[in-house]
Amino acid sequence: MTQKVFGFNSVEEPPRIYMTDVVLNVQRLRDYKKDWENIIYRDYDRNYFENSTGAPKDVLDSLKRISLLERSKLLDWNVDGRSMYQLYSSYRGRGIVMPVGNHDFILAMASISAIRNVHKSNISIQVFFNGEEDLMEECRESLKQFENVHVQNIHDIFPRDKVGWKGWSVKAATLLAAHCRECILMDSDVIFMQNPEIAFEQSKYIKSRMLLFKDRTMDFKSTIHMWVKEDLIPKERIAHVDEMRMFRGEHGITYHEAESGVVVIDKSQRFIGLIGITYLNIFPVNIISYKGFHGDKETFWIGMEMLSENYSFDSHLPVGIGGLEPEITGPDRFCSCQIAHQDENGDLFWVNGGVVTDKTQVRTSPFVNFTHYVLENGPYSSIEHRRNSMCLNTTESPLLNLTAGQVGFFSKLRNEWQIILNVTAHIDLPPYPQDEEE
Repeated sequence: MTQKVFGFNSVEEPPRIYMTDVVLNVQRLRDYKKDWENIIYRDYDRNYFENSTGAPKDVLDSLKRISLLERSKLLDWNVDGRSMYQLYSSYRGRGIVMPVGNHDFILAMASISAIRNVHKSNISIQVFFNGEEDLMEECRESLKQFENVHVQNIHDIFPRDKVGWKGWSVKAATLLAAHCRECILMDSDVIFMQNPEIAFEQSKYIKSRMLLFKDRTMDFKSTIHMWVKEDLIPKERIAHVDEMRMFRGEHGITYHEAESGVVVIDKSQRFIGLIGITYLNIFPVNIISYKGFHGDKETFWIGMEMLSENYSFDSHLPVGIGGLEPEITGPDRFCSCQIAHQDENGDLFWVNGGVVTDKTQVRTSPFVNFTHYVLENGPYSSIEHRRNSMCLNTTESPLLNLTAGQVGFFSKLRNEWQIILNVTAHIDLPPYPQDEEE
């Protein structure tokens, strides 16, 4: 394997990570998985972790190797030296996990309001923020006004001095840290059009215990991501990876494969895979991970593939959803800032992108007039004068009307949105930075 060095151009000494180091650590995680399965999945009593006297020799050997690796820099993430097993054994029930910062706080309020006040679901919601400066105290208190919403600093579980998570990279860590055993990780700008608990009823989730959704097809040719197959994917998994849109043909047919706005996972079955995902998002490893991909989204399937863990993609491609805005929608195209995903029956399930036309001006941008959607029929195109708006051709895939029930849902949410704007008007939020990660 060719030695690769990744770093940033900086006047300061740039952080560096060698690809050979990453590959070596991935192999160490594969060995860790074997030892973990030798103990956990053979149903040995958990007391072996505290008192291993009398355990079979192979279990004792596995325990020793696990302990050594968890004390190494590779997996020494937990506060106060807590073991990964202690974290694993703390998981209970089902819940939603949502990373939230100051800039997406109001969108998060809308997301939770849809779940609580429109869908009438009381599923546990755990909100994580990334350090004291990430989410103002007033914002935290507002979120706590919703029933069964818990707000926590991720550094209470993974101290900042041990990891370098920020922006996208913290999402996998919040999923690992969350108290739920079966979890829905959702972005703060995601809106569920149906009760989110339906995610646990999807047949692909039930079978694989991890469900991902496909991202938009973006006609951007690149070979920079090919190092994934070369360096990280086990040989026996290459054929599966080659079937992905990103790897079809010489350059692939899309730059994006996965959408990480919603991830559904059973951590009791996919714990080691989740550790692999989290590792790919740790600084400075994420210098490599984000070099070939747009942020964290692809790490959710790469982490599973590199450790030979099962997972599934929903079979549908995302759809464009929004209203007929004359300034951006023409006779042969439909443009919007939002995309939607379907459940296994083809019904619209959740929307990514929030509820306003410009997330950077969340208090003043108009609420989207959700009336239509278009099934993906080819690569999306962009328009220059509208931030994050993407377009689909409507000559081959016609405009479809939302049902009366779906329009009614957004009408209720519009009312909730106005209430949210009113009750949060006194909070002096910092301006949205122009280079904020999407």
